[in-house]
Amino acid sequence: MGILKFNSSSNIFLTVLGSGLGNVVEWYSFLAYAYLTPVLSKLFFPDVAEKQSIIYMFLIFAIGFLARPVGAVFFGYLGDKIGRRKTLVWSQTLMAIPSLLICFIPTHEQIGFYAAIILSILRFIQGFSIAGEYTTSLCYIAEVSPKKRRGLYVSTVPSSTAIGILISSFITLGIIHYFEENNALYTYGWRVSFFIGFLLNVVVILIRLFLKESSVYTEKKKELGKINFKKFMSLVFKKDVLKKVGIVVLLVIGYSYFYQLIYIWNPSYLETYLKKTSEFSLSINGFAMIIFALCILLGGFLSDYFGRKKIIMITSVLITISFAPLFYFFSQGIDDNYIYLYLILLSILFGIYVGSSSTMFSEIFDTKIRAKALSLAYNIPYAIVGGLTPAMLSSVLLHGAYYYVICITVVVMFIAFLASFFAKETYKNSM
Repeated sequence: MGILKFNSSSNIFLTVLGSGLGNVVEWYSFLAYAYLTPVLSKLFFPDVAEKQSIIYMFLIFAIGFLARPVGAVFFGYLGDKIGRRKTLVWSQTLMAIPSLLICFIPTHEQIGFYAAIILSILRFIQGFSIAGEYTTSLCYIAEVSPKKRRGLYVSTVPSSTAIGILISSFITLGIIHYFEENNALYTYGWRVSFFIGFLLNVVVILIRLFLKESSVYTEKKKELGKINFKKFMSLVFKKDVLKKVGIVVLLVIGYSYFYQLIYIWNPSYLETYLKKTSEFSLSINGFAMIIFALCILLGGFLSDYFGRKKIIMITSVLITISFAPLFYFFSQGIDDNYIYLYLILLSILFGIYVGSSSTMFSEIFDTKIRAKALSLAYNIPYAIVGGLTPAMLSSVLLHGAYYYVICITVVVMFIAFLASFFAKETYKNSM
């Protein structure tokens, strides 16, 4: 029979596959920008010092995250109004359009500072789109999953996100390697990555058109349709719901900060500060992402047996304790083995944390307000913390203060531990 059992009534396997592919492609498209930052910084801010231009590019990167609260309101409402499946199709479409437009965007050489403005607008649209993808997918998969395997099934959502980032990392590596040899990287080579993203988005849109709606949503569709924004806000401001929102917000602060630190900011740090090659930084990042993706599934699987709360508490404590010594040796760049050790150990712990916490996110709210409440509680802190983390860390290190990175990380992960400590267990909840 195996761990992943087919559910003929809801076609769970195809649902997970369709949702997972969408996450892979959306996050590939969204993060192609991050991995091309050292290249794009020279095209859009050629007159600025290297380290300063990296900060500017990460600020544009942050714009994509700052769009997420707006997208959260829109897609959260849409998810409860027209259904999870249709909302996922719309979010995918809004990721495809800017991916195509970035392929043709002029650089600073052609139109000066306006190039950065256009790029910022397109990043805003991508951020708006991705706000609807992740949390709607969590709700969708949680609602069609068998209760005893919900953690494993829901963990495929963040795991597929990690795979998207992995693919983005490797494709970017291949593009840099191929087009640098042909002296075309800075002319048109970098655009290829975004065009690939556009084509993949189109494929997923076609697949999602054939998915079935969540049966949980279908059963409560009439009731959900009666909840307007005013009624939704009155439900959210109930004491028990506010506590749940607070717990999700604090867990997401840890989730979003650490994600950006390890997998988005680290490659640029390796290249800019430790003077490693793009091939080295993206290869090692890809290796870490494989471990991360597998450990997310492990976290979901373990949480089905031991509960979400225990797993989150244990992993957040272990990350808090181990980060300082690991980052110290990593930041010195003395030995590449320390870089591998840093990324492997933290990817294992963080992967298990993400697999468990993502499942808790999907279970904590009632069906009536699930899509809206989770979308807001997840995307607002992610926009602020996740969006600004790379630029903030680069600014801190501009003054050589690596120990600030340690202090910030320890505080953030301790906050995540406190949130899990006060959370109620959810793995026995019905959807």
